[in-house]
Order: sequence, then C-alpha cells, then structure tokens
Amino acid sequence: MPLAGGARVGIMGLGRIGLRAAETLRAMGFDVAGWSRSGRAVDGIEAFGAGAMETFLARSDILICLLPLTAETRGLMDAAFFAKLPRGAMLVHAGRGAQLDMAALKGALDTGQLASAMLDVTNPEPLPADHWAWADPRLVITPHVAANTDAREGAAQVLEVLRASRSGAPIPGLVDQARGY
Repeated sequence: MPLAGGARVGIMGLGRIGLRAAETLRAMGFDVAGWSRSGRAVDGIEAFGAGAMETFLARSDILICLLPLTAETRGLMDAAFFAKLPRGAMLVHAGRGAQLDMAALKGALDTGQLASAMLDVTNPEPLPADHWAWADPRLVITPHVAANTDAREGAAQVLEVLRASRSGAPIPGLVDQARGY
C-alpha cells in the first residue's frame, strides 16, 4: 500500500459521499482529485469534468468510484477504461455493480495494469458462488455495505423531509429522474 504522500487518489463522483471521502483523504495527506460530469470546482481538490476523463484517470494511482448508475456510467469500467490508469493502479469500487465489466477487471489484474481492487459492488450482484473473483487474492470483496446509516443522521433527514413537505418547501434529497441521481 502506498504512503499517503506518494499516492494520487482519484474520486469519481463528487456528491455528498465523494466530497466527504475527498476531504478525509486530503486531510490524511493524499493528493486528491475528483471527477464529476460537471467538473464543478471544489476547494482544495483538483476537479475534472466530462471532457477530461482520460487526464483524470492518468493521474489516479488509487481510483475510487462512487458514481450513480446512469446510461453514461453503465459499463464504464471496461478494458479501455482500465488501460488509461497508471500501470499498477488500485481500484475501490463502491458505486454500482453495472458500471464494472468483471472480465475487463480480471484482464487488468492479470496483466498488472491493476494491482488490486476492493469491490463493495459487483456485476452481477450477488456473485455466483463459483465466480473467479471469490478466490482471487488481489481482490477484497465486501457485502455491499460501504456505508451504514447513522441512526441520528437518518432521523434528522426524515424530520427535514417531513418539515419541508408540510411547509410546501422543496423536498431535500429527491432523485432527479432525468439525471438518474
């Protein structure tokens, strides 16, 4: 595992979770960049937008995927995608399983393009009992529990939604069906 000072982390998805991850890793001394479709600026984090995916991937020794599943992200992580990362990069995937081509992941691991991966989501999910990934020592697979809801935070969010609904204010946290998240 690389030391914080020598590793460039790329976070795909700069929503609430991605921003928290970026801030935490930056505070630990990692060189953090973020990618989002919009490329919106984030204080203290190098931001990349839709047209700069290749540049973003080339500077990501550790890639963390926290993207929502949309038409644009379905099947995103394929062989061509992995080839754009630095050789020996590492992947942390906690986005959505359908974003990952498992055959391409195996190929990238077998050639050394990827050194390892941690998967909280897989494609398919759940993986069949005889799937190659279960026995691969380069993979860590977690049971789709990348984040647990804190009871107090969850209750506060429910109250916020109820208050907004009762007052006629916009409901926080609604999914924009056109965007997919």
